[in-house]
Amino acid sequence: MIRARTGRWGTSIAITALLASLMFVGTAQAGKSTSKVVLIGSSTSTASGVNDPGPNGTVPANLTFTPVSAGNMTFFDVVVKNAGGQTLNNVQLAVGFDNNGENESARPVTTTSVTPTFPVAFPTATATVSSFVGSGAGCSAGVAPTDPAISCAVGTLNSGKSFTLQVVLVTSRAAPTSIPLKAVTKVAENTNDSGSNQDTFAAEGGLPVIPFSCDGSTAFLPTTTDPTKSLSTCAIGDAGNDNNQSFGVTFPAHLTTLALKEDDAANLCPPGVVGCFGSTFSATINGSATSDIVLWTLNVDLVAVNNTNLNLNKLVVYHFDDNNILLAPTTGIANTKQNQCKSDGQANCIKSAAIDATTNVLTVKFQTAGNGSTRLR
Repeated sequence: MIRARTGRWGTSIAITALLASLMFVGTAQAGKSTSKVVLIGSSTSTASGVNDPGPNGTVPANLTFTPVSAGNMTFFDVVVKNAGGQTLNNVQLAVGFDNNGENESARPVTTTSVTPTFPVAFPTATATVSSFVGSGAGCSAGVAPTDPAISCAVGTLNSGKSFTLQVVLVTSRAAPTSIPLKAVTKVAENTNDSGSNQDTFAAEGGLPVIPFSCDGSTAFLPTTTDPTKSLSTCAIGDAGNDNNQSFGVTFPAHLTTLALKEDDAANLCPPGVVGCFGSTFSATINGSATSDIVLWTLNVDLVAVNNTNLNLNKLVVYHFDDNNILLAPTTGIANTKQNQCKSDGQANCIKSAAIDATTNVLTVKFQTAGNGSTRLR
């Protein structure tokens, strides 16, 4: 479950004329030619910057997404690039749910027999648009059920120039394990693509969704004006929380993509150490560095783990890196006076530790340099 304050990425501009021009259905063709070199797909680090092999390529153009578990947010972008020598006019882009089962992103373009159809709005029971922003063009959200979820009037693209649309989606807890999405660009003055020259190009992708679990949470959290943001697993007492444990992390706002896991299979207790209890709590934050201070909040029902005699003065937190290597101090972060955090920028220290006298739930907060895994003793 997401516990972060997120703002919108941009302000949308209504484009009623564009929506009307996008409402056409592609038709099967015997194969088309193209004098245009149009690339469409998610951004990549390759020379073209687009996940599209080009009109003469042999693999399809693709959309790619940040990892997400059901109920959380994911990010993807769509790049339309004019990789040819001519100027493209009246460029349009539509992004949304792919309700057409045909392969419309196939390459080479000259051998495909299908003109891509425009996508429709996202089913609200599956995913909804949280925010979107286009680079220098007016974009608007469509109206369900027939209009594209997002439409952009890109206009003119000179040779070598690109247009980028960035999208944040919120998946539902009932979302299927794969959601078919599609981006379609049209680069012609006319309202159809029934001639011999290909003017409509598509990129497709199945958004993979991790089934909802109270013991894990994977999400994209957009950058905000706040200095930090947070993500957590289900609270103790929530429906579906069967292990009577929960945890969350608070981390710098420039980091966006992370995965949390309460891992009972990874018994990370240092060699020769006895008395570790609770799950191994793992946080993988993409791009996290040792300069990034991560605040952990762990909650454990001591009755459920049979540790009601825990002495807080002897509590120790062990911190491991992404490769499960124990980090310094290898003796653990002990809940002693000298290890209490003196600032929000201090690492390897205890923020607070307490046991609720009524519920017997231990809550311990501590700070580490970067992400990793932790274990309690």
